[in-house]
Amino acid sequence: TLPDGRSMIATLVNISADGALIRFEQALAENALVTLAFPIIGKVAAMAVWTIGGRSGLRFRNPIGERDCTALLKALGVRLTIDDAA
Repeated sequence: TLPDGRSMIATLVNISADGALIRFEQALAENALVTLAFPIIGKVAAMAVWTIGGRSGLRFRNPIGERDCTALLKALGVRLTIDDAA
């Protein structure tokens, strides 16, 4: 959800517990507040930290917990291997 209340589709390029990189057809203003809707974990509030050429770096207002982040990655089709030796 955009600051003006509209909902639009963005492409998720990268995600971590603290934020995400998205591709989006219109530039987000720096410091714009947005809400992302994810499978499994639901809505996550974020702020645009930077925007360059249709890509925006977002910082989540509240980091995603490890358990939720793992569940989200699995729902997005990412194969995880946990290396206990690390």
